[in-house]
Amino acid sequence: AAKLEALIALSNEAVTETRRMVETDSEKRLAIVKQREAASIEQHELVKTVLMDVTTTRDGLEQERHRVAALYSKLDLSITSFNRANEDWQRKFEEARAHYDTLRQLLEKDKKAMIYEVSQERKLVEHQHEAFIDDKMKSISEIQAERMAIMKERTEAALARERHNKDESTLLLSLRTKEEEYQCRLEA
Repeated sequence: AAKLEALIALSNEAVTETRRMVETDSEKRLAIVKQREAASIEQHELVKTVLMDVTTTRDGLEQERHRVAALYSKLDLSITSFNRANEDWQRKFEEARAHYDTLRQLLEKDKKAMIYEVSQERKLVEHQHEAFIDDKMKSISEIQAERMAIMKERTEAALARERHNKDESTLLLSLRTKEEEYQCRLEA
């Protein structure tokens, strides 16, 4: 009976130990299951987050694609508009250059005509100046000749007057002498 009680006690201890081991093992397994469940939940949340990020990124990329497409469309319109404006500018530039070339040719013709006209006027003025100088020199010569003639005439007139005065003095002297002779005769 003591052996039986010892065997029952040993058996109870073994059952208790087994129960304790099972409970410990169950707790460990439960902890592992909970850990795996938590990891699974965490993975699920991570997958959900990644999926949301992928969706958000996809939506963002789609919006960016639309934005880039709109920008490309605007750029295409801008390039078309720029090309039109550039063509208009080139057309206007060509027109302005043609107009400038025409004006330049007209100015060249006007310049040549003006140079010719000025040259002709200069020749005319030079000719007139030479004619004026010739006339002036001729007039000076004529005036000098007239002056010489007048001086000659004056000199001759002065000489004639001097001769006349001399002759008059001589005549007066001769008349006085004759008068004195005549008076002397009368008195005698």
